[in-house]
Amino acid sequence: MIRRILVPVDPSDYTKAAVAMACELAKKHNAEVTAIGIVDKPGIERAEGGAPAGAIYYAEKAIEHKVDEARRIIMGLFDEFRKTCDQAGVPHRETEKIGDPEKVLMAESRYHDLLIVGLRSSLHFATEEHPEKNLDELLDATITPILAVPVELHELHKVLIAYDGSLPAARSLQRFAHLAVVPNLAITVLSVHDDEDEGRDLITRAEEYLRVYGAKDVTPVYRKGDIIDVVENEFIDKVDTVVLGVHSRLPLIEFFVGSLTKHVIHRGDKAVFLGQ
Repeated sequence: MIRRILVPVDPSDYTKAAVAMACELAKKHNAEVTAIGIVDKPGIERAEGGAPAGAIYYAEKAIEHKVDEARRIIMGLFDEFRKTCDQAGVPHRETEKIGDPEKVLMAESRYHDLLIVGLRSSLHFATEEHPEKNLDELLDATITPILAVPVELHELHKVLIAYDGSLPAARSLQRFAHLAVVPNLAITVLSVHDDEDEGRDLITRAEEYLRVYGAKDVTPVYRKGDIIDVVENEFIDKVDTVVLGVHSRLPLIEFFVGSLTKHVIHRGDKAVFLGQ
């Protein structure tokens, strides 16, 4: 069940896609959408730091100017956000925060059911010349399930769940079943496993679980081989969303099933659901 959706806003086309998706899901779940705009003041201060004693005054003025400019950009993004939500008839709110974007996002996401972001992020737009980062650089910023969207996706229709029975994959399966509007989706559950009996058992159990949550169109598929090759050659062009597991709270992010999660994220053309 979704009641609160969080969308971080930044000056990129990905934000527009994320807001559109948030409104689409909010309408189906009678949920509200929160837009969060984060002023990266610590980053601005680091970028302007190191001024000699005689130039401290000018450095402080430069910091003040950049903070004001970032706030002006965020206010403009909030205006666009409100228009989109009002047109969709979705309740909404906006909140501006100052601080390190990843830390602020972690704190705010605790009180939301779903975080919708773009597959590329510009949260540090105030300080970085080329600010668009890949989603995998933000995965440690939240414990909340993430739906990351490409620029042109506005609805979920055909879903691939890559399921290997691991704890991260099971967590994503559960979170997706709890949060998504599964009755209206065409879902393929894929297991790529060396042991056919075990692989088929995994997808059978996953299918049973999804059907309890109302999924009507579920196709279990078993394959052998390399998971990335199987997904690329047989499935990726037939779906708009991929449900994946990720070990996101390790010193170095480790992705399951041969880096499939990282591979799909870096493709950048499919929505990715990650049950944190």
